[in-house]
Amino acid sequence: MVQKIEQKIKQFNEQAVARWFEKLYRRRGLKSMREYPAFPIFLDYLAVQPGKRLLDIGCGLGWLLRAARKRGLEAYGIDLSPAAVKWSARNAPGAVVKVSSVTRMDFPDKYFDYLTCIGVLEHFIDIPTAIREMYRVSTDCARFCFMVPNSRTVSWQIGGRFRQRTRGIRENALSLRKWQRLFRESGLAVEGVFRDEWPIHKTVALPGVGRLQKIVGMGRRFIRRMVPLHFANHFVFVLRKIAPDQ
Repeated sequence: MVQKIEQKIKQFNEQAVARWFEKLYRRRGLKSMREYPAFPIFLDYLAVQPGKRLLDIGCGLGWLLRAARKRGLEAYGIDLSPAAVKWSARNAPGAVVKVSSVTRMDFPDKYFDYLTCIGVLEHFIDIPTAIREMYRVSTDCARFCFMVPNSRTVSWQIGGRFRQRTRGIRENALSLRKWQRLFRESGLAVEGVFRDEWPIHKTVALPGVGRLQKIVGMGRRFIRRMVPLHFANHFVFVLRKIAPDQ
């Protein structure tokens, strides 16, 4: 799996990805990404503890960093886009944010207790190298949370492929099994896999749908029980480093 991804690297370049996101943040501002309420759940998955260090890779608007600061964490973020870094600094006071490539991070070895990468990993030019660099800057007991797209959905088969062809931006979706294989080959063990439930939460939060909350909640429970995980639009992985004896 790692070798197949590395063979596709030459089709894209990091500068093009940075330019695409820079235009997005400058054009859409706070509407570029998900709203703040979408992000605290990722800290719940990690069961974060106050006083620890967290690095958010592809920090975007800085909402996850803001949530991390509220939980008492030392929050750090990197992004390829200078506009994104400005937004993060504004939205997450006290966080340390900088423009940086994920494959060449200016942090010491074994520095972070938690690493998050929400909706960004699929855009990396070199995913295996990026994960190796994350591995370097994380402690031996670090935990990781990645949200990645599912290649088996209709939305990816139509929309994802179209975006990649027309926008010139990398978007590498994989199936559940292939993501699991990629992470294990990169030295990460899967502790848990969850569905991305933000689209449902967002619907519940819309004005005038208060009476529908109970129905939506029932629908969520039905989906969890009846629809296989491998059909989710996005997977949320919680991972840790594989011990030497595993």
